[in-house]
Amino acid sequence: MRNSHPQPDPTNPFLLSILAAVLTVSAVCAPIQAQEDPRGRAEQVVKQAIEAMGGSSYRNVETVYRHGNYFRFNRHGQRSRLVKYWEWLHYQPLKWYFQIGKGGRQQVSVYNLEINKAWKKEGKGYIEDLSQEDIEGFAKQARHDPDIVIRQRSGMENVQLFYYGPDEVTGGGNYEAVEFLDETNDSVVIYFDLESHLPARLEYKQTDRLGNRRQFSEEYFNWHEFKGVRHPLRIDIFFDGRLWEQRHMTEVVINPVVPPGQFLEPPIKKKK
Repeated sequence: MRNSHPQPDPTNPFLLSILAAVLTVSAVCAPIQAQEDPRGRAEQVVKQAIEAMGGSSYRNVETVYRHGNYFRFNRHGQRSRLVKYWEWLHYQPLKWYFQIGKGGRQQVSVYNLEINKAWKKEGKGYIEDLSQEDIEGFAKQARHDPDIVIRQRSGMENVQLFYYGPDEVTGGGNYEAVEFLDETNDSVVIYFDLESHLPARLEYKQTDRLGNRRQFSEEYFNWHEFKGVRHPLRIDIFFDGRLWEQRHMTEVVINPVVPPGQFLEPPIKKKK
């Protein structure tokens, strides 16, 4: 969930974390044609995924805290230096806090859809109120978050589900896919591992402010269990077919106690 962009906003990585693209080098590629009875089989795949990720424990996730190492990649595939990041996410109503770095080099983004406010903070003293357009862009991007898609969109009457079997996607017959298509023709495709039933990849396309159709994707690795909920510890994010961002989580907390004011305007620490 982030600002719209001709290129991803490096201060707003959550947008990138819910994006999608078709990669020619990827082990999982876009589906070709849906099988018969797509809704019934698609619903079964989603149910299997929910059970694989924790069943009722996964359904009852309200907040998540994540901390780890954050990398960016340039157009030549060279990785940036390691930067620490911290993330807080509340699902309903949707609130999100993302921080990269600390002190004078920190970059913070906060979106709070409950009060329809958002802020961007750079360093120790600069805070900007984000526009209504930014907030609407964030809300639109949030619809592509994998957990929101699986737990919320899959059960909506206005969202059609289509199933694609292992013979219709590449990857050595190791994956099946479900497409989630709403009434605005917004499509998200999630690929699931046939053995573990866990999500392996998410894809979608987005039109930026300049009218360009951009491709995004996200791939998940190294799943671990936290409070009965399975969560990937590595996420690779691609933009227009190239690796753009990588996150390695060193700490994941399910349903943590959220500090007061975490999703409000970031404070400025004054010198004593």
